[in-house]
Amino acid sequence: MWWKIAVAIVVVWLAFGLIVALVKGVAALAVLGLLALGAMTVVKWFSRSGQPSADLPADR
Repeated sequence: MWWKIAVAIVVVWLAFGLIVALVKGVAALAVLGLLALGAMTVVKWFSRSGQPSADLPADR
């Protein structure tokens, strides 16, 4: 009977470990995605820095 309790504890421990690993993986992917998005935004901003902006009046 005691082994059923031990198996249940191990199963719960493994489930929590799997959940934590999935959350860490999703968080890592989110951080990498945000870094890529930020890098693309900066590159676009620098590539357009010499051109006049279409949304600003020309007499400024």
